[in-house]
Amino acid sequence: MKPRPLARCLSRLAAAALAIAGAASAADVHVMISAHQQYAAAGGGRRAGPLSRITRGGTGNLESRADATPVTFRTEAAMIFDLPTFTLIHVVLSLVGIIAGLVVVGGLIAGMRFDGWTGVYLVTTVLTNVTGFGFPFAGLLPSHIVGGVSLVVLAVAIAARYWKHLAAAWRWVFVVATVLALYLNFFVLLAQLFQKTPALVAVAPTQQAPAFVVTQLIVLALFAGLGWAAVRGFRTEHVHG
Repeated sequence: MKPRPLARCLSRLAAAALAIAGAASAADVHVMISAHQQYAAAGGGRRAGPLSRITRGGTGNLESRADATPVTFRTEAAMIFDLPTFTLIHVVLSLVGIIAGLVVVGGLIAGMRFDGWTGVYLVTTVLTNVTGFGFPFAGLLPSHIVGGVSLVVLAVAIAARYWKHLAAAWRWVFVVATVLALYLNFFVLLAQLFQKTPALVAVAPTQQAPAFVVTQLIVLALFAGLGWAAVRGFRTEHVHG
């Protein structure tokens, strides 16, 4: 793919990701603020009434559902910011990570290494996953598992890039880890969209619904194709800042 068509393609992908993630994130901020208000009214760490079960915020929220069973939330002693501000920071980090990831993967496909974008992508994606564990929760949830897997994948990508300097097989290890981490971001983004968008909730009320499963399979196939193209395209490289 020539540089100019690649740049146009990446800009369109980034704009689409920003619009989609922004819509989901706005709904997520509203849900998190409402939960925080109920949490505070219930007396912090005491057992609360029927609340929505909150998992990771931003793009990491995999499930948020009404539950008739009382839920005990853990207090976040280390949380410096109030919950709405913390959620906003998490959302911004996730959006920047997704956009930077699209640029990085597009560069890999074209045989170009964007060092600056790579640093932004890795740092913001790590922070997205880390801050995702800072929201109120009652126990280990699927979102925490996805976040943990993503952090392990990112650790491999960072080691391949900055420790092994893409030597020998570490080159394709870096490519695979980079694409996989970006896919996990999209995975949780889609899960959130299907929970927060009324039209999508009507089509797929649960994550076992055919519409949700088919959509995730299509995205998985798309990223598998991107990963293959990136491995082939990054055999040689042109370094950019």
